[in-house]
Amino acid sequence: ALQGASAALQPVDQNALQAWLLRESHRLAPCWAARLAAGRIRECHGDLHLDNLLWQGGGPAAFDGIEFDPALRWIDVADDIAFPVMDLAARGRPDLAWRLLNRWLDHTGDHGALGVLRFAAVYRALVRAQVALLRADAPAAARYALAAREWMQSDAPRLTVMHGLPGSGKTHVSQRLLEQQGAIRLRADVERKRLFGIGMLDNSRNAGLDIYTAAAGRRTYARLLSRAAFALRAGYPVILDAAHLHRHQRDAAHALARRLGAAFTIASCEAPMDVLRERVRGRQGDASEADLAVLEVLAGAGQPLGKAELAFVERYPAG
Repeated sequence: ALQGASAALQPVDQNALQAWLLRESHRLAPCWAARLAAGRIRECHGDLHLDNLLWQGGGPAAFDGIEFDPALRWIDVADDIAFPVMDLAARGRPDLAWRLLNRWLDHTGDHGALGVLRFAAVYRALVRAQVALLRADAPAAARYALAAREWMQSDAPRLTVMHGLPGSGKTHVSQRLLEQQGAIRLRADVERKRLFGIGMLDNSRNAGLDIYTAAAGRRTYARLLSRAAFALRAGYPVILDAAHLHRHQRDAAHALARRLGAAFTIASCEAPMDVLRERVRGRQGDASEADLAVLEVLAGAGQPLGKAELAFVERYPAG
C-alpha cells in the first residue's frame, strides 16, 4: 500500500512512513499473535470504507464485501472497524469517527484492539490513497496520505475523570469531550455489567444479579484503571465516565496519570437535587440503573473535592 501511494507523499513522508510501518510491524507481532489465539481474527467485510456503507431501514448496512480472496476478509476485527473510523476522520468528521469507535468498544469490550488500531488505520488510509491514485483522484489521494501521517502520531497522554452524581450529565459531557478530543471513554455502567456477563442495556435486576455491591464497585474501578492504562500506553487520551465520589477513587486515577506522564483533569458535573431527581426518574435506554433510592444514598455518601484537587477541576454545571 505504501509503494502504491508513494506518488501522493513527499519523500520525507515516505521514509517516515516506511520506517514507522516496519518498526510497528515488529513491535506488534506478539500482539497480533495473541489476538489470533483469542479469536479476534474472523471472517469480516474486508473493505468497510464509507463508499461501501449506507443508511437503510433505520440503520447502517454494508455491501460489496471482499469475496474473491479469503485472506483479505479473514482479518482482525480491529482492521474492519479501523476502516470507517479512519475514513470518517479523513473526510472531515472526526467527531463521528470517535463516536463510532467508542460505541463499538462499548458493545464489544475489545479494548485490546486499541493496541493494533493505529497501525490498521494507517494501512487503510494508504490503501485508499492508492485506490484514489489509480482513479486519478489526486485530492483524495492527498487526503488519505495526510490521514496516514496523522494516525501515525500518538496524542499527548491525557486522563480525564468524570465526577458527579447520577443525572448530573457525566455521560452527556463525556460524549461531547470524546468527540472533541478524540478520546477513548470507559464507562463504569458498561464495564460493571460486562464483569457480570450482561450487555450494556440489560437490566441486572431482571437477571437476578446484584451488581452494585461494594465489592463489585471495587472490581469495576480496578477494571477502568487497567483498561485506561492500556489505552494511554497505546497513545489515546482517556475519559473515565464514573461517579468518582470518593477521594481514593480520584487519587487512584491521578496516580495512574502521574505514573504514565499524562495530564490529569477532573470534569465535575453539577446540578441541583431537584434536577437530578427529575433526570433519574425519566431516564430510559441507558446503561445506568441508578434510581431515586440510589441517588439519595450517593448524595450523602460522597466526599467533596479537596483543596488540592481544585487545580485539576473543570466544572460543567447543569445546562
